[in-house]
Amino acid sequence: MPRDGRNAAAGLAIAERVLRKDEGAGTIVFMSDGFDESRTSEFLRIAKASKHQLLWLAVGTPNGVPDTWRELRACDGRCGSSVDRRF
Repeated sequence: MPRDGRNAAAGLAIAERVLRKDEGAGTIVFMSDGFDESRTSEFLRIAKASKHQLLWLAVGTPNGVPDTWRELRACDGRCGSSVDRRF
């Protein structure tokens, strides 16, 4: 993320700006222990418009990751489509 915290939308926006000059699609990898739920809509808007593959390495609890990660599956298979809840 660009600063301390869990603002994945801001991190994704920065990654998009950095990769914008590249013609081909790339991969953006997020490693996080949480997600700012108040930014879910903003994140999904950016993610759905992205040409890049989005991958998540999420650290959860013995009971799995927060339910917020399920919402990320809505990105047309480009983010959160392979959620492994067996932590």
